[in-house]
Amino acid sequence: MTDLLVFTDLDGTLLDHHSYSYEPALPALQRLAAAAVPVIFNSSKTAAEIDQLRRELDNRHPFIVENGSAVCSPAGYFIPDALPGAHAGQACAVRTFGPGYPDILGRLHRIREGAGCRFRGFSDMTRDELATVTGLDPAAAARAQQRHASEPLLWEDTDAALEQFRRDLRKSELSLVRGGRFFHVMGEVDKADALRWLTNRYRQTWPNRRWQTVALGDSPNDRAMLEAADLAVTIPPAEGRPLQLARNTHVICPADPGPRGWQDAMTRILNRETDKGA
Repeated sequence: MTDLLVFTDLDGTLLDHHSYSYEPALPALQRLAAAAVPVIFNSSKTAAEIDQLRRELDNRHPFIVENGSAVCSPAGYFIPDALPGAHAGQACAVRTFGPGYPDILGRLHRIREGAGCRFRGFSDMTRDELATVTGLDPAAAARAQQRHASEPLLWEDTDAALEQFRRDLRKSELSLVRGGRFFHVMGEVDKADALRWLTNRYRQTWPNRRWQTVALGDSPNDRAMLEAADLAVTIPPAEGRPLQLARNTHVICPADPGPRGWQDAMTRILNRETDKGA
């Protein structure tokens, strides 16, 4: 089997958009684990949120948080152990890209005060308010508020005000990405930057292996990651039109949304790899 690195979005991709269930994808996840294929979560979620899911799935691989704003690597995973530019987290080294969370909030507040635009960020909401907006339970909502380097927000103003907001963010060296549920404000980074950076770490640590990257995603904030991977899987969203990529080769488009589409696509990929090795 080719040395696969599987980078996957979570909400709407591996996890059902409404129930957050990954159960339909368990057979493929189990095959990947049996083949020792790293499954790397690359999500808008926080480290605290993803760590909960990793424990449920016994996933011990690095993971990417907050739309590429940081990479978390379990202690002892890479040699040398420390990630360049990283600081120690709880059982993980955390490498952030771009400004940290307090800095982003400060810039956002200055823009809001200057322009008078209307939005609600996660930092503006109580835990219970966020639970209501997201459908998460209060404990999960609290984990979503433990952020390193990005701020999700609900836009409550006009489209014209949104375009001005984008311009103001660029002047402050911040970017705005639309996810499945929220807009995300972060530094000038994306999921593709983190994919490339982490793939390099694998190549440096295991130089004799031929790594092939697979990326799975469903929303606009996944586009750069999908374009950067060797093989892209565009999961159809629960609502709206499927993503259209600039590339038209090495792309798999399953029919079903969420974990059912994930299961279908990964089964095809794994069967192809098995046939190649036969």
